[in-house]
Amino acid sequence: LARDMDNSVLALRAAINNSSSQRIYNTTDGTLAGSASQTLNQAAILAAKEILDLADVPEEDRVLMVGIQQYNDLLTIDAFVRDEYVNGRPTVSGEVGQIYGIPVVKTTQIGRNSATGYVNGTGATPQPTPGVASSPYLPTQDSYTALPTTIGTDAAACVTALMCHKDWAISAVQKEPNVESSRETLYLADAFVTTQIYGHKVYRSDHAVVIHTKT
Repeated sequence: LARDMDNSVLALRAAINNSSSQRIYNTTDGTLAGSASQTLNQAAILAAKEILDLADVPEEDRVLMVGIQQYNDLLTIDAFVRDEYVNGRPTVSGEVGQIYGIPVVKTTQIGRNSATGYVNGTGATPQPTPGVASSPYLPTQDSYTALPTTIGTDAAACVTALMCHKDWAISAVQKEPNVESSRETLYLADAFVTTQIYGHKVYRSDHAVVIHTKT
């Protein structure tokens, strides 16, 4: 259920992707179907930061959310790990704390964009990554453009990072997770049902930028 709510929030990346000014295709010419795609790099992060800066988005409470593959890409960039650039030792600790004052958060909930790229729970049927076309997790209160599964001229899967300020989206929880159970004598078993009611919506669309990269 926690993943369910996370996925609903991450699906809002598709709503941000609906605005050409708030999306970055990390290819050498910056287009979806353009030249070769690239992994998450310093140029893409600076480009996203510039978009937020030009919109006068407060520097406090910004965050960069990345997938595990993208996080590992950051660990290979000298400017983010070498002693002469940073105070810490990411190559020793394995942690990228902040980039240009922006905390970096890695999550397994951001994975490769694919029509069968997400499984919620052991044995579950593979389904589209949240935000990808036909996913059960797509914005319901915002216009959206589904996240791409590949970018540029490469066949490599795309991963969509998100740089945002905390005010980019809002959440309403009408019913927190609630567990009910009953004894099913016909089957000599206990039945458990868990329910929750919530909703998410983009609040300030100029407070977020999606970064599409290859893995």
